Amino acid sequence: SLQRVTALTMGSRHVSLLRSTTRLASFLLSTSQRQHHCLSRPLSQCSQLTTRPLVSVVASCYSNNNNNSNSTRVATDGEKQIESALRTAFPGTRSVTVEDVSGGCGQMYQVRIVADEFRGARTLAQHRMVKAALAKFIPDMHGLSIDTESPPAADGAPSK
Repeated sequence: SLQRVTALTMGSRHVSLLRSTTRLASFLLSTSQRQHHCLSRPLSQCSQLTTRPLVSVVASCYSNNNNNSNSTRVATDGEKQIESALRTAFPGTRSVTVEDVSGGCGQMYQVRIVADEFRGARTLAQHRMVKAALAKFIPDMHGLSIDTESPPAADGAPSK
């Protein structure tokens, strides 16, 4: 197996580290089959698997799968669902931008929303309103960045 061959080439002092890394890689791959389509590609396709830290290997898988810098960006299904949920929860929405900033996994989103419903509410209350509107999506997320404004603040007036 890859584990045994690599252990022989790396020396016995790295066997324990390699076993831990292999278990973590197996876990990530099993998780990826359920949630993270961007990691579903075998780690063996990532170059220098045996000599780079796993974080570096995973990062290269992300960057290789999301190398569409020359093409027009199309909203992901997750982005569309989140935008729809926000527009439904806040009918007075003037603008909403949802961006998947996870590198393609659909687990980290940046949301910017300008809505009449935020008028008079402090930032913390606005963020709580957004989190309540996205409650069904949040358990599947690794992170959520929220930027909210009421329309006067978006037009240049200071917000609370």
